[in-house]
Amino acid sequence: MINNSPYTEALNAAITELTSLMGESEDLESRHAETKERIAKLRKGIAGISLLAGEDWQIIKGSNPHLFPDSIPPDIGMTDAVRKVMQSKEEFFSPVAVRTELQKSGYDLAHYKNVLASIHTILKRLTEAGEVRTDIVEDRTVYKWNRGIKMFRQGTLKDLQHELDKFDLPSIGPAKK
Repeated sequence: MINNSPYTEALNAAITELTSLMGESEDLESRHAETKERIAKLRKGIAGISLLAGEDWQIIKGSNPHLFPDSIPPDIGMTDAVRKVMQSKEEFFSPVAVRTELQKSGYDLAHYKNVLASIHTILKRLTEAGEVRTDIVEDRTVYKWNRGIKMFRQGTLKDLQHELDKFDLPSIGPAKK
């Protein structure tokens, strides 16, 4: 091996730069995590302060959707809140990760005695209904939303038509006799 070749110098320079960039990347990731945590706390704080100020939280959110993109409306049930979390990302979630996402979204979990048990039950029901699929990662069950599944349980025919209009399908009229 040649110790003082131009390649050795280039190699050493590349290793030094990579080491520096890796350290910088770790610092940025840490700062990013801290920033996301602060954002989540501010979103919760704004929701609480709005009540104290006599302001309507829904109006504040509606006026500033760019500030509250992942918020889950407080008036929806836990199952629909879990659905919203599952639909938010194309990745597998553990029940703990679902709880974390619910918390980050500002969804109020305080009145649930055992949140994780509720989430487990909901995820099992959603799996049985075919809305989510499961996998095993490190001996633990994880869940992922089945893309293409859109539930119309409480929707109307008009809601269904609105969803179908997103696709360029020929219109279907009444059956001809």
